[in-house]
Amino acid sequence: MQLSKMVAFMLVKSLLFVVSVFSANAFSAADISYTHAAPLSDDPGNEITQEDVSANYTQAIPGISSKTNIYSAGVSVKYTHLDFDEPQLSSLELLKLEAPLQGTHILNKKMVTWTLSPGIHGQANHIDESDFRIQGQTSVIFLRENLKWILGVGFGDTFGEVKAFPVLGAIWQINENSVLTLMFPQVKYEYTTESKTTYSFKIEPSGSQWQWQKGQILNSTVDLDVTVSGIKSTVGVSRKVKEKLIVYSEAGVIANRKFEIFRHDNPSISGEQELENTWVAQLGLKF
Repeated sequence: MQLSKMVAFMLVKSLLFVVSVFSANAFSAADISYTHAAPLSDDPGNEITQEDVSANYTQAIPGISSKTNIYSAGVSVKYTHLDFDEPQLSSLELLKLEAPLQGTHILNKKMVTWTLSPGIHGQANHIDESDFRIQGQTSVIFLRENLKWILGVGFGDTFGEVKAFPVLGAIWQINENSVLTLMFPQVKYEYTTESKTTYSFKIEPSGSQWQWQKGQILNSTVDLDVTVSGIKSTVGVSRKVKEKLIVYSEAGVIANRKFEIFRHDNPSISGEQELENTWVAQLGLKF
């Protein structure tokens, strides 16, 4: 994978920022990962290989946070490389740079959570103000001993195209080792051993959308939104190797995969291409 000089510089600065700030603050967390997805079968014209490098950092905001009202802010950087087997489409180098704000409010047997993520989603080598967009989610969590009922709404590119979607379901703490999450749009089961190793199975949507400047793809004369989406099923394992260090990995398949192009000035005008299913693998660190 070839990173442009600008992207590499931004990623290195972000990672150094994450490490330096985290080491100085106990109320913070960081996550760094690499993901690779490649076609399961050979079908010329319907294949995209995707690589992602992500770095996320979150820190509680001092001064305004309390035991019942917790606020945090952070930074999220995600570089994506899409490699097409179609000669009319060149490889795409894409970037998401966000500054998420989060809040959690504890109200008796309920919790209200919200996330607001302003940022830019566009070409890695051509960022401007037109790439700006806001995503977010808010939920009410009803606490019932070993069961949490969740009702909310999200807005973003979780399914590929940016749109609103419901967030509803439950998280069941089956016992001290097992947790089952049945919460649209995700299903997840986790089992943690006595040695603090966690095994998981997960089904969830896998989508992203970026803006692509006019003239850069298929000789377009207008700005375009480029979308890749699918349904991801994975098994994973994570292990706590130190007090503040977790190594995790997952592998699986992305099915019902699609590549879509929307005109930025008129999203109703679009093109869609069905893609081959892909295998996907991820390796990451949390600290």
